[in-house]
Amino acid sequence: MKNTLRRLALLATLSLLAACGSLNLKKPEVQVADIQAGHSTLLQQDFTVTLRVQNPNDRELSARGLAFELKSHGKTLATGLSNQAISIPAMGEGTVPLTVHASLLDLIQLAQNALEQGDGTLDYQISGYLDGVEGWGRIPFKREGNLKVPH
Repeated sequence: MKNTLRRLALLATLSLLAACGSLNLKKPEVQVADIQAGHSTLLQQDFTVTLRVQNPNDRELSARGLAFELKSHGKTLATGLSNQAISIPAMGEGTVPLTVHASLLDLIQLAQNALEQGDGTLDYQISGYLDGVEGWGRIPFKREGNLKVPH
């Protein structure tokens, strides 16, 4: 009985190590493709943030969801979670729309700062991870860019 349990434990450990090795994936490129304003209240603004995910791998990238944080000038604008299944074809790209919530006061202050700088753009940093890749792993992502503030 003990030998059987040891063999099963060894087999499970070897299977887990093999699965870890097969997850050898390149990091996807993630960038903000679009931001659409939604419902707002006195203190909160809802947005649909569409992320463009590019898969540099030679096989389909599938994940159970993702989590991300969007910052500008070191200040968090929005965070988001999604349990929406994601499937990006090999050497291809796709978009992932997410609903996020942000403080209306923080957004107004950031927009005002961008307009005062004269160029009407905001630097942004987005970071997070795709979750449940290949059924269980995580792949982090990080990207920086500029957003044009509408007048």
